[in-house]
Amino acid sequence: MILAIDPGLKGLGCAEITKDGKLRRGWFIRRPSNYKTGSWSFVEQWIATLNRSFGLPLMLPYRHFVIEGQYLSTRQWHQRPEDILRLSFLTGTVTGHLAAYLDEESRIHVALPRSWKGTVPAKVMQQRIYGKLTPGEIDRLEQPGQRQWYGDILTACALGKWYYGRLEDKALQLEDHSRAQLRRKWAKQEPAS
Repeated sequence: MILAIDPGLKGLGCAEITKDGKLRRGWFIRRPSNYKTGSWSFVEQWIATLNRSFGLPLMLPYRHFVIEGQYLSTRQWHQRPEDILRLSFLTGTVTGHLAAYLDEESRIHVALPRSWKGTVPAKVMQQRIYGKLTPGEIDRLEQPGQRQWYGDILTACALGKWYYGRLEDKALQLEDHSRAQLRRKWAKQEPAS
């Protein structure tokens, strides 16, 4: 099963994709209620929220974990670059914490927005993915109170379906590595002098 996460400033859009490419569940995890962006307890607050949401410290059943990464483009002006930095920090926190509860052979992939959705605006991409979901899959989407959170869920669904499509391509098997494979690879390398 694939877990796809779209991190946002208000929380995380999440989607579970089955091994046959169907949406099993889509939901939104709201940011911690006592969240303060400048606080050093940022990581602790998110870890507690993730523990509650995923029932940790049990092992997670996902074989693949994909999360949207962020970057600052030198060619594109960002209105609030500090938001991109906050999202990057959140992506690292979520990835690091959830990876600890994945099986050794699980694959982790951080997808940059341009690599998986190109330059398509978020609202257009969300409408496209909604149009591709079956009525049964739409019923499995959480209906959060805020419309923008529904968009985050749809983005996570699109990311998970995109990743599933890449899995069908055998080239991904050569490109991505499980944590156990990377550990074996690093162990074979000579230490730096």
